[in-house]
Amino acid sequence: MGRCYLLDASALVAFIVKNPQRGLEDVKKRLVKLFASRRPGRGPVFFVPNVCMAECSKAFAKIFLDGDPSEAHKHAYKQHVDALLDWVSSKRRHVIKTYKLKREHLVGIEDIFIADHALTTRDGTLLSGLDGIIVAMGRTLERQYGKGNVFILTTDSRIPKLCQTNMELFPRAVDLKSHEIPGT
Repeated sequence: MGRCYLLDASALVAFIVKNPQRGLEDVKKRLVKLFASRRPGRGPVFFVPNVCMAECSKAFAKIFLDGDPSEAHKHAYKQHVDALLDWVSSKRRHVIKTYKLKREHLVGIEDIFIADHALTTRDGTLLSGLDGIIVAMGRTLERQYGKGNVFILTTDSRIPKLCQTNMELFPRAVDLKSHEIPGT
């Protein structure tokens, strides 16, 4: 079975924003390269958790509307939401498929948070509830695509750090700010 990539909101926002903030330029280049490698019907397959679509909209609002909700900024916000939908919508390009949150993702999620709390951090940062759901979704995709064929793509270092602690239990994850994407 081919490779499967599960993109979180941070990765998608860095990809969609025309001029990503400093430090995210390489993230955008890595994702452009990955999407260019796509061969319809032959893989790889790209998913975004449906709950991350709202996170993307929230991030676009923060980028374009915080401090200046002018008509020009509202227009920029709407353009970026439309660009996101262009990549995800089944009625448009449909390069990235939405992955629905299901009960199976929540069953047994406790081991993700137990493992996360066992990791030491200097700043006390822990996974968010949404991050835990993304890891759980990655585990479910591994049942379909096979162990080692699923990669969570993020700009958050916590998810990859957690996933590397127990590669038998968790899917592989890549911090796009500092690592290349396997398979590109």
